Amino acid sequence: MVAMAMAIPLILLVAFGQSLFTSPFFKKVSDVGELKHSHGYSIKDNSLQALIGSSGSALTNLRPSGRVEINGEPYNSVTDGGFIEKGEQVKVIKVYNTQLVVTKV
Repeated sequence: MVAMAMAIPLILLVAFGQSLFTSPFFKKVSDVGELKHSHGYSIKDNSLQALIGSSGSALTNLRPSGRVEINGEPYNSVTDGGFIEKGEQVKVIKVYNTQLVVTKV
C-alpha cells in the first residue's frame, strides 16, 4: 500500500512532467525574468572593496576567522595567517569573497 502511494505520484510526474514545466501556468508563476547586471543584479559585493586600508578592532578572537568592527559596523573576517585576540587593533589589507582579510596593527 505504501509502495503504491509512492509510485503513483512518480508515475504521474514522469507522464505529465514535461507538459507541466512547459505550460503557460507554470511559466506565469515561475518566471522572474532575466537577472541582468544592468538591472542592478550582481553576485559580487563591491562595497567591501572600499574598506581596504581601514582600521578597526577585533570583536572576537580571530583564530584565524572571526568578527571585526570597521567604522562602527561588524564584518566577517580572516587574518593573513596569525591569531588576533579580541579587542586588538586590525587593518583591512584585502577582500576575499565576502570576508575581509585583516592584519594586526
